[in-house]
Amino acid sequence: MFFILTSAGWVIFRSHSMAQVKNIFEVLIFGFKELQFNAVLPTYAAILGLPIWIVIEWLGNKSRGKRIDEVLPLPAWTAVYAAMIFLFVMSLVAAPSEFIYFVF
Repeated sequence: MFFILTSAGWVIFRSHSMAQVKNIFEVLIFGFKELQFNAVLPTYAAILGLPIWIVIEWLGNKSRGKRIDEVLPLPAWTAVYAAMIFLFVMSLVAAPSEFIYFVF
């Protein structure tokens, strides 16, 4: 119930007019066939970071839950962490963003 009320409030807050609120709720309630999936493709940094995360998880599973610094030598795990930080920062820079209150 809380999720529904929060989502309804978000629609009202983000809409430009009450007519747009009405249109959004009509589509959500009656027009599921008219909905379009407009997801943004992940950034290259996210695509490159996924294999690093999978390798870290695999190493942790293989070594019975040990931390990565206990499994790999110092230069290796430092390089892994540096690569993850680099990819994280690159994903922040490359992703277009808008200020949340741009409507007002």
